[in-house]
Amino acid sequence: MDCFGGAGYRRQGDSFGGIRDFSSSGWKGNALVWTSDAQVRPLQQFAYTKMSDESFRVEWQVFKNGGYIVGDTLTCARQPRPAEP
Repeated sequence: MDCFGGAGYRRQGDSFGGIRDFSSSGWKGNALVWTSDAQVRPLQQFAYTKMSDESFRVEWQVFKNGGYIVGDTLTCARQPRPAEP
């Protein structure tokens, strides 16, 4: 995938030995969404949001009752580099 905006496709394995395929149309502002292929049940998304130059959030979402709901959230932040001796 072109990390500067192009579309992409990815295959993701899980801890149960399953494989799921996802596609994305690329970054839209500070958001990147990977949506599962139609045969994946329930439908799933990984939604990445740039929070700042130093952090981002990723939500795993599942389709339920007509819309996506958050199943898990992870916020990642860059750690400061240690001072050189």
